[in-house]
Amino acid sequence: MWNVWRVLAVGFGGHKQGASKLLKNFVPLPLCVIFAWMKRSLIFGLVSVLLLLNLALGANIYLNSSRPTNSDNDTAQTSLKVFNDALQTIHGEYVDGKDLTYRQLVYSALKGAVSRLDPHSEFLDADSFQELQDDTQGQFGGVGLMVGMKTDK
Repeated sequence: MWNVWRVLAVGFGGHKQGASKLLKNFVPLPLCVIFAWMKRSLIFGLVSVLLLLNLALGANIYLNSSRPTNSDNDTAQTSLKVFNDALQTIHGEYVDGKDLTYRQLVYSALKGAVSRLDPHSEFLDADSFQELQDDTQGQFGGVGLMVGMKTDK
């Protein structure tokens, strides 16, 4: 008790009289007020913890849902590995494989893949595409006259 009294006395200028005046005017808070304050702090703490847990759970669900789920391992990398292995096998072990170039094999595979999409799709190599561009974007000149025979009867 003396240590507490001394701390109070030091806090009020070093004399016991200031501390004794404080203690005379000190009215203890009712227990219901103390418990209400503790209850409010406890509720605030619990709500804060629940909100943080909700945020963490929501972030976890969001991040896991944005990942692609490739259960059958359908990725471009694995498909390209299969495609590359097939090209090497065909080029190396086909009877006329020495006459085939990788370019011919890839272009043939692309033509087959694109033609499978729908009947209106077609893969064009650079030369075929240039021919198509020349045919459809050619320049036409003239005055727009039609010459023909007219018969009067």
